[in-house]
Amino acid sequence: MGDLESNASLLAQTNASASSSGFESFSVNGSCEKDVLQAQMAILKDLKYVVEENRKNTFVNWPFEEKAKGTKRKLKIKCTVEAMAEAGFVHTPTDESPDAAKCFFCCKELDGWEEQDDPWEEHVSHSRGKCEFLKKARIYETDITRKEFLEMEIHRQKNVIRAKYELLAQRLKDQALVVREKMISMVDK
Repeated sequence: MGDLESNASLLAQTNASASSSGFESFSVNGSCEKDVLQAQMAILKDLKYVVEENRKNTFVNWPFEEKAKGTKRKLKIKCTVEAMAEAGFVHTPTDESPDAAKCFFCCKELDGWEEQDDPWEEHVSHSRGKCEFLKKARIYETDITRKEFLEMEIHRQKNVIRAKYELLAQRLKDQALVVREKMISMVDK
């Protein structure tokens, strides 16, 4: 079909339809699970990053962009906003890591970028070739059928859910260590 925005629109309509039908919620001991709806909304929120221009727009105050403006250095700098967005990254800066960027598709987050880093090479290296976006990115925004788009979206949603699970699992482990330390200190008293 080739029209990426209509594919994204189709997916959003499909999810909205499922949401309005009550599909997103289920009952555990009589209570509605709002976490499921929140997870779905988080997944849909990032759907806009399917479009490269939307990824580019996230790179506000990208550390290497000012260095490149108005100079011939741009030819030497590989880590440009355009290259980052083309490689699937969105800018996710923090106070500690102003150059943090995350692949909208596989959720691999990287920081510590340098001017000469090639975003494609770094993405391939750190995702160990497992990012489906990297495998199909060259056709992702131009020549893609709705079926291919939906298959890719299934992979993306699995990655988002896996990343959220890993974060929650780590938080649980951290909390368990704190509780364990408290219990040990209570026994020692």
